[in-house]
Amino acid sequence: MRSDKRLARLALAALCGASWFSGGCALITDFDYDGIGGGGGAAGAGASGGTAGSGGMGGSGSASSAGGAGGSGGAGGSGPLAIHTGVKGTDNYGHIAVHGDHVYWVRNGAIARVPKTTDGSLPAEPLLDASWGADFIAVDDAGVYYTQFGATGDVASLEHGNSSPLNLSTSEYNPIGLTVYNGSLYWAHYAAGAPIRTVATAGPAGSASEIESGQPVPFFVAADESGVYWTYEGSDSTAATGGVKKAGVMDPIIPSIHAPSSLALDATSVYVLDRDGAIWKGPKAMQGQITQLAPAEEEIFSGRVAVDDKYVYWTGAGKDSCVTKQCMCPPSCGTIYRVDKSGMGTRDVVAEGDWGTAGDLAIDDTAIYWTTAKDARLFRIVKPSP
Repeated sequence: MRSDKRLARLALAALCGASWFSGGCALITDFDYDGIGGGGGAAGAGASGGTAGSGGMGGSGSASSAGGAGGSGGAGGSGPLAIHTGVKGTDNYGHIAVHGDHVYWVRNGAIARVPKTTDGSLPAEPLLDASWGADFIAVDDAGVYYTQFGATGDVASLEHGNSSPLNLSTSEYNPIGLTVYNGSLYWAHYAAGAPIRTVATAGPAGSASEIESGQPVPFFVAADESGVYWTYEGSDSTAATGGVKKAGVMDPIIPSIHAPSSLALDATSVYVLDRDGAIWKGPKAMQGQITQLAPAEEEIFSGRVAVDDKYVYWTGAGKDSCVTKQCMCPPSCGTIYRVDKSGMGTRDVVAEGDWGTAGDLAIDDTAIYWTTAKDARLFRIVKPSP
């Protein structure tokens, strides 16, 4: 049967309310020499995440001698860069969204953002404090949207530049899997026999409605011009009773997989991350072959998958990704993968590190961003060349 431990973990992830931490900090040291003409500054170190390093400081000189010139900046690095860091073991960095020039994420129920191009020295801009208990988030041109997980949860909006959220729908039972598309929000209730729900981003409050009912433990939701899709766990999270469904279609788009979490869409296909770490691809039109793009790895309770024109990206297993057993954590203990959407390639490691578990992931045209749950970091890495 469906694991109560899984539901408890969702509740803890959503409701761990801690006060807002103002943001990252940078250690800056200045050296002031008073002597004969100072030597040139050392070359600036290349930063991670593809950002070039800054130039070194020139040494200062005496009143009669000019200081040396600063060294040139170092080349940009290729590894992941922590663009925001919280308090490890206290903070929980959760769901993430990328929109415009910013990365938005949830930290202990609060919502914050930083510029996508920051080098990690900027403090986070707080948008919503932890008392609101944000869990899943979505962002568009009008605002930020979030779910509050719980038996009497909420779905709410926060207009850009506003500090007071609007509850679009209240008394939602374990709302989860939020997505936004074309002026509407879509989400699921995490329960057996649950509905898929929707409301306009502009409201009014209390106008939410069901687009499907009686779903077998739905989880993540995605939408585009072709329709609304969702993953479902099914009657037994340890057996192949899960899959992907589409609104208005009786049969699953992708059937008989193990309690999948996230899904992503492109023009023709649906991509889904299975509970065992495998990546599956199925046609939206329900005509064609269902393909496994990447093999099973390790249990993933709630991962994230994203797609661009060529690749599927996803969060790999980590020390906190299991729910029914003790995770077998590799030495790196934190991985981001990609695989060619065509099925012609093998799974590639895009990034790996000591962060333990990738909490959530988002992409834009040039970079990949992810949070690290209890490790409390927000990372960026430039997409590798094909």
